[in-house]
Amino acid sequence: QLAQARNTLYLSLLFACLMIIAVYFAQNFNALSKLNAARFKELLEEVDLVAIMLDNDGLVTFCNDYLLELTGWEYDDVLGKDWFSRFLLPPWVDDKAHFPQTLQDGKIEAHGERLIQTRSGETRWLMFSDTLLKDTQGNIIGIASLSVDITERKYAETKIQELNAELEDRVVVFRLR
Repeated sequence: QLAQARNTLYLSLLFACLMIIAVYFAQNFNALSKLNAARFKELLEEVDLVAIMLDNDGLVTFCNDYLLELTGWEYDDVLGKDWFSRFLLPPWVDDKAHFPQTLQDGKIEAHGERLIQTRSGETRWLMFSDTLLKDTQGNIIGIASLSVDITERKYAETKIQELNAELEDRVVVFRLR
């Protein structure tokens, strides 16, 4: 009986040690996960890219300072507000009606260009990359988007096209002489 009691005590101590180790690793994993999430959020806040997250209804759940600086809006004017009506112009603003179903179907446009409007009414071109956000059960809970402001590039492309057209007109006139 003494040997059996000793074995029971050893097993109990072993079990207690294993539980302590499991709790330790769980806490460290949780702390590491939080640290990584905090680092990622800091990256999104500091990068010179537009970073936004929308919920299934198209409401802004996250935006970085770069978007606010680019558009002239304040954080309180954007967080929790409808992305479509706040920033998008036709034809993109009309995507709002189909947005929830598009998300649930998982058929988002992953890459492309869109025009947004700033608070002052100026338009800016963004080249975006979108990805679906999912919870731990795999349910779609929104969308995350990183975008580059390509407005100056678009203006330069337009200017080049205009200059090319002007040059072609001059060549035609020169050939006719």
